[in-house]
Amino acid sequence: MIKTLAIVVATTLLTATAWAEDAPKRPWAQQGDGPVVTFGAGLMGLGGQTGAAALEAEWRGPALWWRLKPELGLEVTSRGGADLWAGLAADIPVFGGWYLVPGVAPSAYAHGGGRNLGSAFELRDSLALEYRLDNDCRFGVEGAYLSNLGLGDRDPGTESAMLTLTLPLGWHSAAAR
Repeated sequence: MIKTLAIVVATTLLTATAWAEDAPKRPWAQQGDGPVVTFGAGLMGLGGQTGAAALEAEWRGPALWWRLKPELGLEVTSRGGADLWAGLAADIPVFGGWYLVPGVAPSAYAHGGGRNLGSAFELRDSLALEYRLDNDCRFGVEGAYLSNLGLGDRDPGTESAMLTLTLPLGWHSAAAR
């Protein structure tokens, strides 16, 4: 499982790097399609479950096609749990400075002292609502759900909720534009 996830992560990073170098040749590339890093703080285990404080870091690469971006992230909890994922997300402008960011990714989950989800393999579905500031930084809220899709011994699933800060890579130069 870990070997497979490592291959997925390496492939995602190599593909994103190649596309980043080729960005000016992509006619669909738009402002905000560059790579970003997101930091989040919140809770994992909602809805009557034994919850835990959680921290998250996520990298979203440059747009590969339309607004689809590769994503790579890690969430850790105060109970020693961790979730590592690599998948796809989309930055979709909806109105004003607001963006919807849906994502889906296979992930490797270790429950530590937290909730046993029945398998180390999980599927992470997420949806964020972010507001973009003039300097291209974004503040937002994110909800995510982990499930092993019934592939494990059991599949209780779990949710997480985060407050997020998203920074474009190279954001310090945004004010100079």
